[in-house]
Amino acid sequence: MHALPRRTPSLLLRHFVADEAAALRTLSTEASTSRWLPSHVDPTIEDAVSRLAYLVSCYVDPGDPVKGPYVLAVEHRDTGRLLGHLGFSPVDDEVEVSYSIAEAARGRGYGVETLVHGCAWLAETFAVPQIIAITASANAASRRVLERAAFVLEHEGAMIFQGREEIVSRYRWRASEARGLDAGHDIVVRDATPADLPALCAVRDARAQHEGKLAEAGTGSSRFLVATIGGEIIAFASVFLLNPALGPAKSHIPKLSDCWVAAAFRSRGVGRALVSAGERIAREFGCERLYVGIDPVANPRWLEFFRRRGYEPLQPEPYRKLERWVTAAGVSEEVVAWRVELVIELGRRAEASGPD
Repeated sequence: MHALPRRTPSLLLRHFVADEAAALRTLSTEASTSRWLPSHVDPTIEDAVSRLAYLVSCYVDPGDPVKGPYVLAVEHRDTGRLLGHLGFSPVDDEVEVSYSIAEAARGRGYGVETLVHGCAWLAETFAVPQIIAITASANAASRRVLERAAFVLEHEGAMIFQGREEIVSRYRWRASEARGLDAGHDIVVRDATPADLPALCAVRDARAQHEGKLAEAGTGSSRFLVATIGGEIIAFASVFLLNPALGPAKSHIPKLSDCWVAAAFRSRGVGRALVSAGERIAREFGCERLYVGIDPVANPRWLEFFRRRGYEPLQPEPYRKLERWVTAAGVSEEVVAWRVELVIELGRRAEASGPD
């Protein structure tokens, strides 16, 4: 039975049983499923009974998602209600994941919770180190869920998807980079607010700097983002979409700036979640590329992270730069630091592993 059911904070991931055909058909005929996953729609109850019988048989033969479909039921732990499915299937020597959550249960993090725990279960049970996911690029909600569940965008382009030609986004999940995410909470990235100031200072003691970022974001030139786990702020970053209204101009726009992850939460996908959010924000703002500046001497792992993600350096060698920093006491200081600027064409292959 492959260590099932898998209990998560809110859900139960388990095998389907034959008498759930009617409930499965109800979910399959929801409007969003018809729009984004038409191949999953069961027109009649007979179709649902036949499809479910086949899926249940696959638990035994072949009983392996590398060889055939392996589809789990997603059940709400408290109510016992069937909320959706999580499916794994072989595609060109890889394993692809698909999922769906009932429309009435969306907006509560169940999609992310399903993917985080389901992918961890698959990796542990079948020794699958990587999983791909393909979704229509226009399906912004699905893309957000994938990115919050530690899937990294690899490619965007046209292909036959769900029986028609679509512009699709292809993502990849790596077990080595997602470790720790199934420990009970998922990573949430949101805009910072003035109420977050004490928590931001607990992550990095630089009150004046945080106040400046909040003020800049208030002008509309940037977004000041925080990453949280279980509601606790554990990282932050800024995305400058326009040149600063309150400070000196940036070398390039749009630019990802001042990424910082609390030491206890590094190598857990937090940096990746922040960067993915920044890339999505820039893309939705209409930007074709995104820049970032790294000190390769002080932060060699960040440099490796961005290079593996697909960022290319603008200079052949690092250079020295005079920069103005604000200390925790609010004192402005000039320091000389090493710098290399990198850029990514948004939508291109992005592979990430590193200090996040």
